[in-house]
Amino acid sequence: MYIEARHLYEPPQEGWLRWAALAAVLAGLLAAAAFWGAAWWGAKAHQAQREEQQHWRDYHLLALRLEGVKQGRDFFSLQRLLEHKNVKVQKLVEGKLQDFEEEFSRLEKEREQVRAAAEEAGRRSEDKARYARKAWHGAWLFTLGVLLALGALATHKKLLWLAAPLPVLAALALFLVT
Repeated sequence: MYIEARHLYEPPQEGWLRWAALAAVLAGLLAAAAFWGAAWWGAKAHQAQREEQQHWRDYHLLALRLEGVKQGRDFFSLQRLLEHKNVKVQKLVEGKLQDFEEEFSRLEKEREQVRAAAEEAGRRSEDKARYARKAWHGAWLFTLGVLLALGALATHKKLLWLAAPLPVLAALALFLVT
């Protein structure tokens, strides 16, 4: 071969190197999608957790209001005992006691509804956090596949390229099975 034509010569490349590059790109795209999914589910879990906290805050506020209604009811019950001879006061006290009983039953129902909503928000938060963890673990498995494929490209070791699909398949199984 002539000296001038040496720079035109390219050594033949192995065909599996192209497949390794394609595997690295695809695993990288899957990793990016999984990281995005983990962040999205994490944000949704945080929103559900804040909603749960708001419901529990409302629940405790209703408990405080119930305690105030109980104290008012107790006060008027004591007034009924102390003013048992005065008919006008008895009628007023009976009316107030009836109002307190209605308010108490209304607040008790409302408190139970808020408790049920808080527990439901807690379940949703846990589910979304579980999805976020699953996506996070899958993203790292995809990243491991990328690293193996890139290592195969850098070192020209076919064994690394053959091992690259294993973590990718494990990540896909993680998403599909559980």
